Amino acid sequence: FGVGWNLNLSQFTPSNNILALSTGETFKVTGSGSLPDMKEKKLDTFHFENLGGNRYRVLHKSGMVEELQVGGDLTRVALPVSVKSPAGHSLTLAYASFRGGQCLHSISDAQGELLQINRQANDEWVEILVRPYDGPNGTALARYEMKLNASGWVTEIVLPTPDKGSWRFGYGNGPIRNILCLHEIKTPVGGREILTYADTGHPYPGGVVRPNLPRVTRHRSYPDFGQPNADETMVEVQFSYTSHNFLGAGETVSWEDGMDPLYKLQARYEYGSTARLMVGGQVARTVERSYNRFHLLVEEKTKQEHCVKRVSTQYYAEDVPFERQVPQFQFPKEVTTRWELDNDATQYRAEITRSVYNDQGNHTEQVEPNGIRTVYTYYSKNGEDGCPADRFERNLKDTTVYPSSQGEPGAPTLRTRLRYSAHKPLNGSGVDDWLAMDSETLMQVEGANETTLQ
Repeated sequence: FGVGWNLNLSQFTPSNNILALSTGETFKVTGSGSLPDMKEKKLDTFHFENLGGNRYRVLHKSGMVEELQVGGDLTRVALPVSVKSPAGHSLTLAYASFRGGQCLHSISDAQGELLQINRQANDEWVEILVRPYDGPNGTALARYEMKLNASGWVTEIVLPTPDKGSWRFGYGNGPIRNILCLHEIKTPVGGREILTYADTGHPYPGGVVRPNLPRVTRHRSYPDFGQPNADETMVEVQFSYTSHNFLGAGETVSWEDGMDPLYKLQARYEYGSTARLMVGGQVARTVERSYNRFHLLVEEKTKQEHCVKRVSTQYYAEDVPFERQVPQFQFPKEVTTRWELDNDATQYRAEITRSVYNDQGNHTEQVEPNGIRTVYTYYSKNGEDGCPADRFERNLKDTTVYPSSQGEPGAPTLRTRLRYSAHKPLNGSGVDDWLAMDSETLMQVEGANETTLQ
């Protein structure tokens, strides 16, 4: 698709053992065998299987199953050739050789081709056809075109509209410290966005000899669409950053591609950024964000004139090494939202939401600011009455809502109970029996007694 452009497909690179999932997560495979371990994988949200013969499988907690196959002449990467639903319905992905690697060529289902991607031999454009044979006279229902320059940079995406509206992209004077950065975007309706990279960038931690990573310091948006006085309607946001960053600047760590450097730190570490919305050359609003060493947002402070909104989050993560963190360490325990005036400390309001998660990453309890408490229970993955065995602990059993003690008395406690049954997948799909909800029962709870309502 051009330099810097990629589809968010799961992929595994055997040469460095990096697994990047379609969910956005990336792990380094540190074990071996048919079910290799991943040191940084805490939660049981997916299973990665080495099937042999350069084939791999990813089973997600959502029920989706991806089958990956290694390909490419120079760059050997395992990409998904099949994506299946829990019931066995599947998409088939095919690839074409391109610059020594693989590029997606088509996506099909049981009824035919859904998407086709063609590339010109001289790399000047990429054609994307949606349902390539289902339009008038056997043509595509929609055609997109990506135009590339001689360096392989995407300069324009032409939309399937009568006026050939397009998105256009500019890259300034080229790469910044060997990284290609987007500088300008022009929208199909005449708008324009300009990105500026004016500081020295994000430094790497001590002991890592790499040029600083470019970062945006200014973002200007011109809506246009026939509006006069573009400078007056322009929206500008300026960004600044702390000396610490997500790479681990200011500390000395042993760098290993595919592993998170901050996970190796033993002491407290925080980093952050500030975004300033500018109006008429003056700061109209600021948003300060602070993150901990696990890249979790611990505080977001928004200030406009004298009004301040502060959202603080306490997580399961503790000040102990990564290896000693509980599986659900990235989940929030308590979120406090506070509104206040910075010139009058007596004027404020605070709300607290408390949550509980188990070591499978399942949400088991939540207490709202108004005092309403909701408790969730799940069926065992080993199977029990109401739910057959499953690969993951993911099937909700009961949801019990307890009324708040802060409101009017007399509100009932309500419980919803779910039951599941197993169903056979499509013949030849190769996936497990899938579970579907069999019944849903609403009950009123009084002590140990349950009364069915519906």
